[in-house]
Parts: sequence; C-alpha cells; structure tokens
Amino acid sequence: MAARLHRSFLLALALYAAAVGAAVGETLVRAEDKSWVSEAGRDHQLVGQIFDVGANAVIDESALIRQIRRAKLVLLGEKHDNADHHRLQAGILRQIAGPDVRATVVMEMINPDQLPALRAHRRRLVNDVGGLRAILDWDRTGWPKWQIYEPIFAVTVAGQLVIAAGNLTRAEIRKIGREGYPAISNERVRRHLMAHPVTPTDREALSKLILASHCGHASEAIVPRMIAIQRSRDATMAQALIVAAQQQDRAVLIAGTGHTRTDRGVPRFVRAMGATDAMISVAFMEVRPGRERGADYAAVYDAAELPFDFVWFTPAVDYQDPCKKFRKVLEKMKKKGHAPAKGKTAK
Repeated sequence: MAARLHRSFLLALALYAAAVGAAVGETLVRAEDKSWVSEAGRDHQLVGQIFDVGANAVIDESALIRQIRRAKLVLLGEKHDNADHHRLQAGILRQIAGPDVRATVVMEMINPDQLPALRAHRRRLVNDVGGLRAILDWDRTGWPKWQIYEPIFAVTVAGQLVIAAGNLTRAEIRKIGREGYPAISNERVRRHLMAHPVTPTDREALSKLILASHCGHASEAIVPRMIAIQRSRDATMAQALIVAAQQQDRAVLIAGTGHTRTDRGVPRFVRAMGATDAMISVAFMEVRPGRERGADYAAVYDAAELPFDFVWFTPAVDYQDPCKKFRKVLEKMKKKGHAPAKGKTAK
C-alpha cells in the first residue's frame, strides 16, 4: 500500500467497506483461497474453518459476522507474527464498523506514550496510513514488521475509527515488575487489582504458562513479577474497552490470544469491573499437525475446552520449535533477569 493514499480513494474505500459490510454473506478469506500468506499447514483440513466453541460445530463467516454484530465488545485474538490473522482482523473491522457505527479499536501494540503524536498526525494528515509507521516509531517497538499490521491501520484510517492504547508504557511495566500493583498509574485498575489478588488457581496456571513459554530460561524468582505484569496489562485493556464502549457504539480489542481468552484474560476483568455489555471473543489460531478437530486445540491452552467463543483456523507461519527459534532472545532475557522491554508476557 502506498505511504499516502488519495482522499477520494479512501472515501470510496470507506463507502465500499460499509456497503459490503451490510452484505452479511461476504466471505473474507475462503478455505480454498490460495492467497494465504503463511505457508505451513495450508493443506490442513481445518484451515479456513470457523469453530463455534459453545456449539461444538463449524459455522460459516456470515454466521460469525452476525454474532459479532450483536456484541458491543469484540475481542480479536491473534498470533502476533501471523500476517493472515491481521488480514482477517482487518476484514472483520470493515464489516462491523463504518459511517453508521462509531467504533474504537483498542490495540495491545499501542501504549499511552504514542498517543499524542498519533492523534496529532491523524488530525493533520487524516488519510495517511504509511506515515503512522514513523509516527509510532514502529520499527523500534519490537512488534513484528509494520507491513503485516498495516491492513488494520488502513481500516482505522478509512473508517475514521478511534485508536486507543491497550498497553502500558515501558516505564510503567518496569515499575510494576519492581513494585507490583501499587505502581499502576490508572487508579481504577490499581484499586481493582489490589482488591482482587491473583487466586491460587490462576497463580498456578500462569506460573506454568510463563515457565513453559520461556523454555526454561525464566527463573522462578521473576514469575511473580511477570504474573503482576500480565494481570496489569489484562486489566488495563479491560478498562480501555469499558471506557471505549461508554463513548462509542462498539469497542474492538486487537491483542494476543493469551489476553483474549475468556477464562482468565481480558474478558474476565471486563466482567469483574462491572461491565455488562454483550461481549464476544474470536481467536485466530494456527493449525497444528495431529490436531484434526477444533476441540483438539483446547490442550494448547491447557484447558478443558477452548477459552474463546469462536476460533478461526489459519495456516501457521512455520512449525519450528519456538524454544529453538527464540533461544538467543530467551537466553538474553534470562541474563538480564527481567521481562522483555515491550512487556509481552506469555501468549
């Protein structure tokens, strides 16, 4: 996509998006579509299928969009480096937001330090998409490459959607790691977490997840710090969604699936903080060899059933062992003795 898009083109794009969004039967990406970006497992029987967890059944895209349109809070969980997940997220955004539906997109990838420059840029250059890369200093954030996230930003620009910060600042993440919940700047989030400490069940589950995801390179000593950071980020995203829903017709969260899981992620914090809006969690999930049914993927999340309302299966970026793939990064983190600077914890 060109760095700068002509205003008339974007207006046409917005109108087109609204029009096709009204046609519930539109297909975003068909299972047989050869335009998948990720390559591993393209021939897997689940690729392109949407699994309704509650019904234990496969549904089509039009049924999913109908379900999403009934919700005020929409959580779209991703694997950060999978470009297909962002393409599908952008497609859903096009269908559920438009001129008649005011929406805020809360993004895990954005922190409060980035908002002033982002808002000023959007006021000054309303239709600029490519320029957001520099404004956000994206290449220095540590998130996957800009090109795979650009479709989401393009939809927010075309639809004039509000972008809200879902993350904490780096400084606040470090401070929480040292001092715990009293270091949280958001008063409501701080009060909630201090009044509702982690339960023994959640502590055990989160500890297991953190140690497993760090492949033996995380010491036991940093686990409580990382649990505090994970819960602080979940609660912060939940609060951002609640505020957005009070101001807009719909609030959408773009975040890793570890945050969008319904059993102990953002959805549970949303409910614990008193929000009663209709909410739906959709996870985009990579297929894996040997797992041929939707229900088979519950074990990936160490759960009795998948902790999402719906799961949309895609090819995988690769089938490399993540412990080998990220060995150098994990070893570096272990030497430093702290969580990654960007604050990403177990997904």
